[in-house]
Amino acid sequence: MSRIKLTKLPINAVDTSKMELVFQDNFDTLDMAKWCHMYNDGVVRNAAYYVHDNAFIEDGNLVLRTNWQEEGKNGRGWYTGALITHNKAHGTTEAMSELFKPFVNTYGYYEARFKAPECIGIWSAFWLMPENNFKNIDLKDGTKGAEIDVMETLYCYKHSNKVTGHAIHIGGYGKNLKSNGSKLVTVNDLYTDYHTAGVLWTEEGYKFYIDGRCTAVMKDSNGTVSKEPSYMLLSNEVAGYKMVEGRAKNGMKSWNGNPSKNDKLKNYDFIVDYVKVWKL
Repeated sequence: MSRIKLTKLPINAVDTSKMELVFQDNFDTLDMAKWCHMYNDGVVRNAAYYVHDNAFIEDGNLVLRTNWQEEGKNGRGWYTGALITHNKAHGTTEAMSELFKPFVNTYGYYEARFKAPECIGIWSAFWLMPENNFKNIDLKDGTKGAEIDVMETLYCYKHSNKVTGHAIHIGGYGKNLKSNGSKLVTVNDLYTDYHTAGVLWTEEGYKFYIDGRCTAVMKDSNGTVSKEPSYMLLSNEVAGYKMVEGRAKNGMKSWNGNPSKNDKLKNYDFIVDYVKVWKL
């Protein structure tokens, strides 16, 4: 997959002065009116237990921690955390509370400031999902919804790569899945300094940004753009299937490396300073 170097691109940040700021969280506290946990406490996804304790506030940042626990409350294994702004798919306790106010939006500019963890088989992401979760729709119609990966630390197991990327997925996650990915973006200090990642989503398409530099202009693989209201997700994923590290469902090696190669005495933190959304 080809790459582009971030510093070779011109700075052309999105002008939000004429947009309406409709969502903002600076993570002074963990505001459970704005977010809910992706799953109920202890649910297994890929090769990790998703637990609420691994999503917390520290020094004015959201920390999504991934770590190996020999004597974890759900057993030996990887533990991680993830937050979303609308839990129609999973129906966690927090999402069903009176406090939680789901946030969905369509066209606008979405941005997060973050610091990614340097690790193998563990990747951080800021992404959007359609409110319909690809259910009961025409899966061949890209306007009915898309997974929009604003930022994903792809192939971070190759530490020298220091790359992130963007992607649009349509058609659900079965045989109808179609994906369109950007070139990989080399960010020299991806794991040691803060960066911003954003997407300007309009009727014409998706423009992706890292640190105010436009890194990709895309539509989905059908050449269309989603019209479906979507919610936001922040996650730190662990490669594997049903707690088997580094293996996909078909038994093949995971595309993003094997987490068993990490130092299991360390924490791997996806740190988020803020998330903001402006509506067109």
